[in-house]
Amino acid sequence: MHKSKHMNYLKVAFFVAMVVLLLAGCGGGSGGPAPTSGTITGKITLNANGLNGVTIAVTGSETATLVTDGSGAYSSSSMLNGTYTVTPSHPDYTFSPASQTVTVAGGSASAVFTATAPNTISGKISLGDGSGVPGVTMLLRAMSETTGQPIDGAPTVSTTTSTSGTYSITAVKDGFYQLIPSRAGYNFTGDSNIRINGADVVKDATAALASGGAGGINIHW
Repeated sequence: MHKSKHMNYLKVAFFVAMVVLLLAGCGGGSGGPAPTSGTITGKITLNANGLNGVTIAVTGSETATLVTDGSGAYSSSSMLNGTYTVTPSHPDYTFSPASQTVTVAGGSASAVFTATAPNTISGKISLGDGSGVPGVTMLLRAMSETTGQPIDGAPTVSTTTSTSGTYSITAVKDGFYQLIPSRAGYNFTGDSNIRINGADVVKDATAALASGGAGGINIHW
């Protein structure tokens, strides 16, 4: 009798042990091992609207090149788990942030960016009669609004007025600038401080003969 009970106990214990092993082998009912890949998705917006045609470079455990669709969205195919750097680029726009680091861990990692269209500063240097002054160098330099001085190490941009006296400086990022005209043999008075904030700026100037004769031209902003 005792032997029979002992055998039944062993059978039950064996059955329970097998059930535990089977459940462990099935991941406790989770459906299998954790996924080893995922996707990278995101969106590029310009003035709250999706921006089409932006190239998205993905580098890391793998590399991929993606392009945003008509709604500004992008999505990668399956990417191995790991850390990736996502960088948008387009010749006509700058992006904030410039790049992002994301981690793929079996699901979808997201990187969202905001695009800004670089601005244009344009205008005309003309005489009092409206005729343009050609050959004037227009130097644009970034300034500190705090100190009123040029920002050390910041690049300068220059262009020259056309035969009709017009000029245009493109791809100017938001910020505070000084625009300085110059031309050998001419005198110029004054300069121009310009604040760029998400819009193009038109800056015309009128030239007049310098006092004392034809020794130069004064520029009046």
